[in-house]
Amino acid sequence: MCETLRSCLDQEGHLVAVSNDSSTALRLFATLDVDLICLDACDEPAIDGFWTWLLADESRCAIPVLFIVPLAGRWTAGVTPPNFRPRWDDCVAKPLDVDELKQKVARLLSASPSSPSNRPRVLRSPPFTLDHESRELWADGKKTVLTSTEHRLLGYLMERSGAVVSSDELLETVWGFLPGTSTAAVVRVHVSNLRRKVAALGYGQLLQALPHRGYRLIEGKHS
Repeated sequence: MCETLRSCLDQEGHLVAVSNDSSTALRLFATLDVDLICLDACDEPAIDGFWTWLLADESRCAIPVLFIVPLAGRWTAGVTPPNFRPRWDDCVAKPLDVDELKQKVARLLSASPSSPSNRPRVLRSPPFTLDHESRELWADGKKTVLTSTEHRLLGYLMERSGAVVSSDELLETVWGFLPGTSTAAVVRVHVSNLRRKVAALGYGQLLQALPHRGYRLIEGKHS
């Protein structure tokens, strides 16, 4: 399977690194910028450990995953693995169909939150300017650098400036979780960290937490 996968992706111009064990995989993540993970999903206990590791780090949690599953496995026919994120993840069954593999890899790479396609480099919602490439947030000539999660979170709120966005919506769209598979505490912690950075620019009052409703970013002037 690995050789089929490597050959197919090589033909599409992708740089492919293969790991047959967890220690090798960790070394690869330490040395490479990874855009997509293709994971053999036969070992379910190992998958649980994989998710714990993947979602525990800001730099990894937005990487899309393509699960390689047995044709008769329980994850086929629309049944997905635990923590499966519909926007960012997908499944392909063995034996691998090359055309299907290429299509799903292309879709996942284009849908990845880190993909620059179909969006401008800079997002503006006065007084803020957010640079998608550098993750720099600017206001009044001052800047702060956001983590990857803070960048996605603020970007989503900026695109919906003035609207109240619920924790459930943020978990599904910013984090990619299925409904009911995570808690509002995840959002609360990241909003708190983000508000501190926004406050350092002088605009902490513009990022609002509305009890039992959600969060809202409003446009405004320095107070």
